[in-house]
Amino acid sequence: ELGFTPLMQATVRGYWKVIQEFVTADVDLSLKNSSGKTAYDLGEHLPKSIRNLLMPSGSGGIVILGSSSGCSPRSIEIQM
Repeated sequence: ELGFTPLMQATVRGYWKVIQEFVTADVDLSLKNSSGKTAYDLGEHLPKSIRNLLMPSGSGGIVILGSSSGCSPRSIEIQM
């Protein structure tokens, strides 16, 4: 009903070893539940080392938003 995958359920419950097993098995980390959240999104409560395992490939990077004058950045966001 909520569209949770087994990985998402393990993430919400904080089952670190299960999360590691799923990631090792190369599950699709980009799947979203009915609220549009990935396992990474649901893992805010996890230690960074575990949560970073859940990041879908290609989702990291640096985003720089400029000001209207183009002279200096308005904001810089590093996605890890």
